[in-house]
This record gives sequence, structure tokens and C-alpha cells, in this order.
Amino acid sequence: MKKSWIGLTVCAVVVAGVLVYAVPERAMNATVVNTDLTLINTEYCYTATGDIRSLDVQARQGQDIKMAFVTGGSGTTYFTIKSGTTYYADSIHMVSGQVVCWQTPAGAGTDVEMIIWS
Repeated sequence: MKKSWIGLTVCAVVVAGVLVYAVPERAMNATVVNTDLTLINTEYCYTATGDIRSLDVQARQGQDIKMAFVTGGSGTTYFTIKSGTTYYADSIHMVSGQVVCWQTPAGAGTDVEMIIWS
């Protein structure tokens, strides 16, 4: 189903008459990125190789992870994705060269899973 909402065309999935998920129509390609945070309190980054429209981030293991959108920020100007939760950002516009960085204060070997929609 396609609808136009405030000038933005979206695709929607409707189950039993309830809207379940909607993303900008342009965000059609998914890429899965897994990053192993081998050492605690050490920053690991993903550098965008193209436009990113939305993303999902979570820790595979039960660990908190610190996340930032600038190199060096995951230890100073970060936000925490709590164990067992997923960070989701929709309708964003990251371009090639921008970064997403993580570190974990505990739990060496934590894997960060990210789905990038472009």
C-alpha cells in the first residue's frame, strides 16, 4: 500500500487493519553489518559507503553499548543502547563518509548488529 503523507510517499504493511511498519519508499535496500567489539572501552566504527535512510542497531549478546555519530564520541558524547533493546532511526540522511561508532563498557567480544536501509 502506498500513501502520500506530508509530501512523502511511504510503503506500509497492514495486518488485520493495523499499520505495522512504514518506511520512506526510497529506503528499499537492506544491508546487514555485524561488528565484533573485541576489546572493552575501545571504539569501533562503521563508515557509510552510500546514503543511509534508516538503521536498526542492537547488541547480539546481553550487553549495553555506547553509540555515537562522530569518531571519538562513543567514549564522551554517546548515548547508551541498553541490553535487550534496539535503537531505530527512520527518515535520517547519512551520506558516504559519515560514521556510526560503538564501544562496550563490559563484555569483550560483544557483537553489534546493524541493519542499514538505503
